Amino acid sequence: MKGVTAFDVETILISQGVLAPRVICCSFSPGGVLGNTTIENLVGKLRQELEGDGHLVGHNVAFDLHCIARTWPELTDLIWEAYKDHRIHDTLVREKLIHLATHGSIDALAGKQLGYSLEAIARDRLGVDLAEGKASGVRTRYAEMDGLMANLYPVWFREYSQKDADITLAIYNSQEESGLEMGNVFKSEWLHVNMAWCLYMSTIRGLKVDPEFTRELWDKTKVEIDLDNFPLLKSSGIISPASPGRPYKRSPGKFTKATREKVNKSKALVPHVLTVCRENGIEVEKTETGRTSTSADFLENLAPLDATISEYQRRQKLSKLVTTYFPAMVHPRGSSLLADTIHPKYDVLKRTGRISSRGNSKKSLDPPYASVNIQQVDPRIRGCYVPRKGFLFLSADYSALELGALADTVYKDQGESALRDQLNAGIDPHAYLGAILSGYSYEEFQGFKTQRPDYYKHWRTMAKPVGLGFPGGMGLATMVKACRGYGVKIDEDRAIELKELWLDTYPMMREYLHYDGEDDRNYTSPLGMIRAGCNYTQYCNGRGLQTPGAEGMKLATFRLCEEIYNGCLMGCHFVASIHDEVLLEVPDDEDASINAKMVKLIMVHEMQKVLTSMNDKAIKVEAALMRRWSKRAEPVYDAAGKLVVWTSSALS
Repeated sequence: MKGVTAFDVETILISQGVLAPRVICCSFSPGGVLGNTTIENLVGKLRQELEGDGHLVGHNVAFDLHCIARTWPELTDLIWEAYKDHRIHDTLVREKLIHLATHGSIDALAGKQLGYSLEAIARDRLGVDLAEGKASGVRTRYAEMDGLMANLYPVWFREYSQKDADITLAIYNSQEESGLEMGNVFKSEWLHVNMAWCLYMSTIRGLKVDPEFTRELWDKTKVEIDLDNFPLLKSSGIISPASPGRPYKRSPGKFTKATREKVNKSKALVPHVLTVCRENGIEVEKTETGRTSTSADFLENLAPLDATISEYQRRQKLSKLVTTYFPAMVHPRGSSLLADTIHPKYDVLKRTGRISSRGNSKKSLDPPYASVNIQQVDPRIRGCYVPRKGFLFLSADYSALELGALADTVYKDQGESALRDQLNAGIDPHAYLGAILSGYSYEEFQGFKTQRPDYYKHWRTMAKPVGLGFPGGMGLATMVKACRGYGVKIDEDRAIELKELWLDTYPMMREYLHYDGEDDRNYTSPLGMIRAGCNYTQYCNGRGLQTPGAEGMKLATFRLCEEIYNGCLMGCHFVASIHDEVLLEVPDDEDASINAKMVKLIMVHEMQKVLTSMNDKAIKVEAALMRRWSKRAEPVYDAAGKLVVWTSSALS
């Protein structure tokens, strides 16, 4: 590799609406600290680093480079070129890739939470403690150095900045040594680093809030979560309701402290979960520390089997909106003001290669800007967001992406795939499998779409858990739960029948699912991410269904953002990423339909770089134009075939 330079910027303070603040100084390793003065020519040094063929390393580097681009816009072209040449590196992403390749866990190991701040990695990898320097308060005072040459800074200001760059380079070099021992563990680093640049671009832009709609929804949800509306849950003892302070008997005018609502996990929820698992023959899911899991995903699987857990899940989702989501939209904290703009935060790399989003924690007393988890599961939340004046929302979403990823994976493994052939022929795989399960030919079954719509819907719905669950390594008991989640009741004998019908329809899946032994399994993604330590289900689900699509999505997002910056989508803005969907703001003019068409073409083209055996009929993208973000929005075309704005009489 050519020469490597680590760098770190110090800026004015980040704040609401200013998420790429102006650069005060920048430290380089090897090198020194340069201030934002014409004499020291910091912009010239940055240009020199970006124009060359060397590599730049940072920690959470997207933030630093966006700050540089906002401070010196003339460097933005060079930053894009460096990203496209894969010359930008991020020690945060690299550390995650090492953990994925060694033991497969990103969040925790042996019961210990894994941290990815510069301080945490310096401590764990180098044995260096940066806590003392971070506690000094210097980090928040660099605005005092604005316009000064760095050699005039007080020594602790120079040392603080320089140490971050030096530590970043030391971490990078240590990671390189680990990578050499493990093989090409950083092969996919560029993909995630490039995606992080795009995601922070959307964070900076943010989403505009409709305050009236949001307040109304907040008030409605407060009423909806009343425990009296959940009678089974109320009588179960799982929830201890909040209570006001009670008066002391001997101290008139004084009251005991009010108690908040509490989930009695160990005394009520966990025993209830264990009972449901035992009665239904379900394997109890464990946390990484060995405790009984009460995660939302696990309870979602149990909910179809137990009405109390179903009520608990529904109420928890609503309660989270009231206690976490809506309060995070208030800025400043403690005020009664809803933020004008929400700036979602993202985690660029989870275990399957997907991204996730997060908002400000309830523990954050005074966060610098308003942020929420934009991938919030409750679809009603989307209605809180509207495009800026003069813009429309454009939502573009891959259709049946996981099945396309599975078909491509099986085809590359075995040289043939019936699912691939169906998708490439433009056949609806859920309808095809629904026909098999119902005992009709595909042609006959398609006729039921208009002749017997309820029958058609039932069997096509049945095909979804079967066609997506079994290839993900789902067992029979879990399939029973999954079907109930789709409103279809079956027992394990019927699940066996369904699996055999599915395997007869897609015989290559027998080899794909074959697995001897209990040892953990590893896989390498299409673009080179190594994931170790997978159990059977994680291997099947990650390798075939989720990881390939996640990588194609990252390619597509970077290309979209590139075209937004200086290409066919100039004037548009990338504002959110939600699993297989991107949300853009596009100008509200005659070109909105053309912009939608270009977005769809780009997303298909980039996904085909990963799913190389799938054609344009197999990889589909649906796009919709909206004046308010809605889960219910669908593509609407006029008589000339032009995409027009979706509208609804009922806001969602």
